[in-house]
Amino acid sequence: MNKKIKRYLDDEERMEAKIAEIQEQLNGVRTARQEEENREIIKDIRNLKLSGRDLFEFLCGLEDGSLKLTKRGEMGELKNGSPNVPKEHGNQSQAMNVAEREANNDKKENSEMH
Repeated sequence: MNKKIKRYLDDEERMEAKIAEIQEQLNGVRTARQEEENREIIKDIRNLKLSGRDLFEFLCGLEDGSLKLTKRGEMGELKNGSPNVPKEHGNQSQAMNVAEREANNDKKENSEMH
């Protein structure tokens, strides 16, 4: 066999092996990124400190598409009227502040009724 052809075939096999190895590494990096994103989402959701019912409604709204996301810093609503959180995950403290204000408003309304 021609030496050049054999060398090209050998080079091709080595390159394919390298490509397969790099593809495997890329898949590992993508998996690690996805896992980190999932951890960040869970952390952000937990930081919202929603009650069980509110968390359930929030997640249902995300799942069925009824959750209306608005611009950063604004509050949207679910179709049933429950508040949602701002779209930007970096705005968690503002979302919690809004939730705390709503809780305080509810307390004030309850105390005014009695």
